[in-house]
Amino acid sequence: MAQAQDYQGASTVLQKLAAKAETKPVEIKKADPVEELRLKIKAMQKESADLSPDEAAKRWISLLDAYQTIPNDLLYSSRNYQDRLTFATLITALPPAPAWDALAAQLFAHKSDKPLNDAGLRLLAAVLTGDAAARQKAVDAMSASVAAMNNLEAYERENYERMINNVSVMLERLTGSDADQVSAYEKILAKVEKDPMKHFQSEGTSIEVPDLVRFADEARATALLERTLKLDWESISVKGKATQALAAKLALKNVSELQKPLWSLIHSLEDLPLYEALAKKFPDSQGYERQAAIEWYLIALVADGRTNDAVKIVEEETKRNGGEKIDLHLASLDELGRQGLGTQVHAFLKQVLSKDPTLPFWKSFIELSARANTSKEALELLRATMAKPGLPGKARAETQSHYYEALLAADERDEGIKTLRELVKAGPRSGISDGSAAAEEVKRRWQQVGMNVSEEMLKKLAQQSGGRQDGGESDHVNLAAKLAELGRLLEKPELVEEGITAALATLEKMPADNALGSMVVNEVVGLLLKQGRGVKAEEIMTSQLERMVTPDPSPERRGRVQDTASALSMLALVYHEAGRHADVMALFEKSPDWNAPDLTALETSVAESTPLVLMAARALKETGRGAEALPIIRRAAQDYPSKDAVYALLLELEKGDALLALLDQLAARDRFEERPLIWKSRALLDAGKVDEAEKAIRAAIAIDPSDGEQGKGDRMRAYAILAEVLEKKGDQDTAKIMRGAVSAIRKSETADDWWNAGLLSEAVTRYEASLLDFADAYCIQSRLALRYSELGQFEKAEKHYLRAFELMPDSFGRVESHCFGCEGAFSGKRAQNVADRVFTSLASQPGAKAQVHYLLGYLREAQGRDAEAADAYRQAVKIDPDYLNAWKNLANLASTTQMSSQESEHAILEIFRLDPASKHSGAGFDNTRNLRALWAALLTAEKNLPPMETGPLLALEASKAAIERKKTDGTWNAWNYQTFFARRYEVREHIARHPALNSLTNLLETLNRR
Repeated sequence: MAQAQDYQGASTVLQKLAAKAETKPVEIKKADPVEELRLKIKAMQKESADLSPDEAAKRWISLLDAYQTIPNDLLYSSRNYQDRLTFATLITALPPAPAWDALAAQLFAHKSDKPLNDAGLRLLAAVLTGDAAARQKAVDAMSASVAAMNNLEAYERENYERMINNVSVMLERLTGSDADQVSAYEKILAKVEKDPMKHFQSEGTSIEVPDLVRFADEARATALLERTLKLDWESISVKGKATQALAAKLALKNVSELQKPLWSLIHSLEDLPLYEALAKKFPDSQGYERQAAIEWYLIALVADGRTNDAVKIVEEETKRNGGEKIDLHLASLDELGRQGLGTQVHAFLKQVLSKDPTLPFWKSFIELSARANTSKEALELLRATMAKPGLPGKARAETQSHYYEALLAADERDEGIKTLRELVKAGPRSGISDGSAAAEEVKRRWQQVGMNVSEEMLKKLAQQSGGRQDGGESDHVNLAAKLAELGRLLEKPELVEEGITAALATLEKMPADNALGSMVVNEVVGLLLKQGRGVKAEEIMTSQLERMVTPDPSPERRGRVQDTASALSMLALVYHEAGRHADVMALFEKSPDWNAPDLTALETSVAESTPLVLMAARALKETGRGAEALPIIRRAAQDYPSKDAVYALLLELEKGDALLALLDQLAARDRFEERPLIWKSRALLDAGKVDEAEKAIRAAIAIDPSDGEQGKGDRMRAYAILAEVLEKKGDQDTAKIMRGAVSAIRKSETADDWWNAGLLSEAVTRYEASLLDFADAYCIQSRLALRYSELGQFEKAEKHYLRAFELMPDSFGRVESHCFGCEGAFSGKRAQNVADRVFTSLASQPGAKAQVHYLLGYLREAQGRDAEAADAYRQAVKIDPDYLNAWKNLANLASTTQMSSQESEHAILEIFRLDPASKHSGAGFDNTRNLRALWAALLTAEKNLPPMETGPLLALEASKAAIERKKTDGTWNAWNYQTFFARRYEVREHIARHPALNSLTNLLETLNRR
């Protein structure tokens, strides 16, 4: 590692940057008339629950009246996005649902000199109270008002009509019972049949069909779908697996009556006949939906064993698209391989690559070959391809770029490394993509009339023609990084050095105006930091920042805001990892280029996964400013609740009861995040409170026994602490088992590195060795089973699958996080058969855990048996009503089973009850119809969540001064600055984003600003 005196230091770096762009602080404050109303709205959010219904309604309408008087230029002038006032902001301040009747009464009585606005507010009242008759009356009144307005331009009238119709359609979809959904769609369908153009103007090119089979009997669904399919319409979007299948079946049956090729109906392997029928009837059809259908068709052909037909389609489509290569869902091809169709997939890839080596399928072919234990065959094809005389340069480059991967997979390590070194030595594959051909044509034409085009102009023409400047630098840096990683794993420092040198050479040769420059710089710096070359990383980031702060004289780029904050974050990381904390502080306090006045605006900023707030807190602590560091690390624990490094520093800065109280508060904010309890146990153990520490650590393990969401080095931390607890209590034998579990995971993580580097055989050996430390780790057993399957050693795989599935129920919490490599545990017939035996047996036993039923449901989903999966999830939540993932999976099955809307909405609200901050679920409220229940759930969650810490953290004085100067000289644009990214999650915002209210508030906003 480089010595500390080799660094330039932040002061020197900042002096260099100042020489490029001088800034002078200007202290200026301006009055903000919008701020007062924004604060009043915030106050209303907090106080409305304590007001009487009439008073709450009156207060809300007074805010509405004040909002409607604010001029547009004040609302929309240079304001940070999160501080702007819109009608949606007012919606988030609605009083609780018990006050909605009073609010509706006052809105119906509300009169102004704008009848259209008044009708819009009456529509809002009708939506909140669920009054269908009043809703329709308000829509009709709005339409009548628009028709009576003689001073509208034609485009304005059309825009109003479109928005009103859009709101009407949206409300019809999201109100009423299940039967009402069918009736609502029938009304929409009748309107489209009568006046297609009006629907096109309001809804666009797609017709959305609800899950008719779910909400109606098949006869009625069939009748409605047949009418829909016969429309002269480009695209139809169908919800629900059963309705989609019925629509595809009817389209095939009635293909002769179709007016348009409905490619959007093809989205499963079963739709192969429909594709062929549509292709025959509409042979000249084009468009992106056809391309998506072709991908499904190709996969279906492969699954059906029609390899020759699949190859032919690839050839035909390549010609049809002017040489552009057809894209495929390679993940789907991999899935077919895991389902026992690997032979067909392998044969298809082999044929197409033999005919066209430039197709982007080599990586999948090599991996599938490894899984089938035929890596030698993949090597033979690559060698035969490269040996072909007259092979085009592009084809040769494509095959050669994957040759080293095939060699490593086949365990020909020395030859693979030799080939990779040659690729790295050859440098980037250069060229301006796509748009260059058009630009060259323009250049040729100009030269014909005696006009020369500069290279700079050629680059601009290429960019304007759809291309991008990409000389292959990023790909080459990644190759160099792979070489360095192989050198690290194999303990060959010369390979590490060679990789670093090649990456640096590529960066040095890269054009300064390359659009991908920042990305490549970060990749190179990341490589350098991983290899302990901080001094060189500092040099590169200094050069990058110098380029960024130097004013650009070109008119089209003048005044452009550079993302200097991201670059400064990377430089801060360089100093952070070098332990140069004074330099980190100098960057924060002396750099004018953070584009933010305070560290709070950069709370979401990370560099190579290290939060900027963590760097700041560590720097303050290490420079003797611990008191200033404490509030920052407290905020970091709030913002990054699963980051162990944050808690480690928190325990250094906070002590005693205050620390325990904070950890309890963090645990209360997210009942499914185990990190606060893990570190609470650590703090209690350090304080000698062994029994309390054991209680906390066992509670942490119960949340997520697998601990799979953590990165390398942090997984299973709870078991290491539990081992310490047990040792202090004299239980050495159990402690040894716990330490064995941690050791096994660490070794398996190292094995992952070997697998990712392409050294597959070595990786499997290391996975096996990890089991010697702890054989009862389901994730290791599952990972090893997957690897044996991929290598074609199915008998060994089955043995490990069996043990993994036996261990799973005790390894899952209510929010299990599948460990890396285990996500495909139920992929493939062999794995599913073993899992079926295990889970069916366990579920039949009295007192079976909720996890058993959950896993059985998970398996049934993988088998495509959704109705049985839903039943298993129902049983899981019956046993354990707080089983978050079971509720999540049950809700996800609403569109594929005959689940009532009441049940699916109940599941959604249960998910929200358990995870109101959407840390682990992201409950979707798009299809919830009971707005009163939703609003009540939102307000309850908001009340029960511990308060979020907000406010300033650390003044970035130089940056703040630079912002004030830019505000004065007119160059400030809040949308381009870091404060845009400091947005905080608020649960009540869900109500404003609900489709029924979102489309309506957009309309009301438009009316208000008119």
